[in-house]
Amino acid sequence: MNWQKSLIKTLGIASISAIATLSGYQVARGVTFAPPPENGTPRSGAGAASRSGQLCGATASAAKTMPSSPTLLLPEGNYGQTLSAHPTILVAVPGTGAGEALFSLKNKEKNVIYTTKVTLSEKAEIIAIKLPEDAPALEVNQTYQWLFAFNCEGSLRPLDPVEGWIERIEADGEQLGAGATINTIEAAASYAAAGIWYDAASVLAHLRKTQPADEAIKQHWQELLGSVGLKDLQGVSLGD
Repeated sequence: MNWQKSLIKTLGIASISAIATLSGYQVARGVTFAPPPENGTPRSGAGAASRSGQLCGATASAAKTMPSSPTLLLPEGNYGQTLSAHPTILVAVPGTGAGEALFSLKNKEKNVIYTTKVTLSEKAEIIAIKLPEDAPALEVNQTYQWLFAFNCEGSLRPLDPVEGWIERIEADGEQLGAGATINTIEAAASYAAAGIWYDAASVLAHLRKTQPADEAIKQHWQELLGSVGLKDLQGVSLGD
């Protein structure tokens, strides 16, 4: 974990440096995910295939843009790390007539500590689920399971949900600094290099959503997804 903390310490300096540049400046550094060391966290046994769940109420165009099922934006094993107490989680959904989905978060005792309804569009898109500030804060060095399921039958009973894991890790507050919380390509690259998947993905997703015409951001977004075997999702738009 020492190598990871060393990389985390560079985040504040890197981000502050990026802020000092002109707004049109783009870094040449790549955004490629480097998995953290194996730490015994529970994983889904089916690997990348288990990132997809079952579909209900698909629209005719769904299969043309992405796999016909909800897909986790996670590395193989469906596990990732974050520095945030209230992180953002990304899920790719096909066009569906379901209307809404259920998202829930469980602690290590398997108790549901947060749940919310997610409104779905009829078009294929990547949605961002942000844990609100009034939700229970993720504790450092704790791993949580989250589940996402379509509401296929007019109720919120989860049917064949996709599931992932998220672990909050500790950051060196003095070295990290406020700059690391700013959405820059350099910050995303540093998160990815340190194995902090959720933060790298959410930063780049935000940049891609707010600056859709920026070719450098588009390239880095595709690079990050490709580094974890999610090339099929590179062209899927980000939802509101």
